[in-house]
Amino acid sequence: MQDEIMVSVSCLTYNHEPYIRDCLEGFVNQKTNFKFEVLIHDDASTDKTADIIREYEAKYPDIIKPIYQTENQFQKGIRINRVYQYPRAKGKYLAWCEGDDYWCDENKLQKQYDAMESNTDCVICFHTTKSISENGKDLNRNIPKKGINEGKYDSRNWLQMYFEDSKLCQLSSFFVKANVTMGLEATLPTFMTVSPVGDKPLVLLYASKGNIYFINKIMSAYRICSKGSWNERVKSFSEEKKRDIFNRSIQTLEEYDKYTEYQYTDLVQLAIKRYYFNQVIENKEYKQLFSKEYKEIFQSLPAKQKLYYRIFGCFPGLEKIYQRGRKGN
Repeated sequence: MQDEIMVSVSCLTYNHEPYIRDCLEGFVNQKTNFKFEVLIHDDASTDKTADIIREYEAKYPDIIKPIYQTENQFQKGIRINRVYQYPRAKGKYLAWCEGDDYWCDENKLQKQYDAMESNTDCVICFHTTKSISENGKDLNRNIPKKGINEGKYDSRNWLQMYFEDSKLCQLSSFFVKANVTMGLEATLPTFMTVSPVGDKPLVLLYASKGNIYFINKIMSAYRICSKGSWNERVKSFSEEKKRDIFNRSIQTLEEYDKYTEYQYTDLVQLAIKRYYFNQVIENKEYKQLFSKEYKEIFQSLPAKQKLYYRIFGCFPGLEKIYQRGRKGN
């Protein structure tokens, strides 16, 4: 086994007591021919998350390396990875897994390490992730949801797929060259600072820096709507907050277009249009979907979904009856 730490894993936790053991077990059960470290940042959890982390720290001191905050840093607007995690990372590569998710393949790190070592022109490696419910039930909804061939992709091909399906990859599958991230510590690109979420701009960043390698194997689990998760928090956001997220998402893409000197502008502009398209759906203004502006996106939808929007666009009152019927079942 190599003496040098080759992979640094960033794990952010906050009130993850029901899930953190699964996460930690996924770390310590990894089988590798190299050393790795798990940098945990507990953001002043008010439950027993920190106590459980301390158990694993005592048992695996060479792997589990936590920071225990006494005041919540996220609420202060601090970028936790940039301020607390990356400066102490020693690895050649970085990986991530939030405290409510977990790795379900003991060879995950080794497989991604081998893929990157064999494909040195790649800056990031992803793999398939399964979606699970809050209580751990497999939802049979993988990320990506449609089959993608295993192997190498160039930036344009990957971005085209990503803009068509933003759920193409999930944070627990990220495995990247650390020097790409560390090189940004002085000044982050504007598209990363304005983004309302942290993982999507990372995908955009790495896709612009080199080739991408994809492993078509489920090696991690993403917990949907767990307590404290982004999906769960969004439900409680005010309409003003939701509008702000939407506007910042658009700005992120516009700034990314500038950052990449418009070499992917056709893909970016279509992605922006998709945001507006989805906003129309969110507002249930279905008739707008049939306009010339959205024709390309609408035609790409599955036949069943197009029929749904056509019916309720022409007869909006039917949707209320339909939704009441679903709730009744």
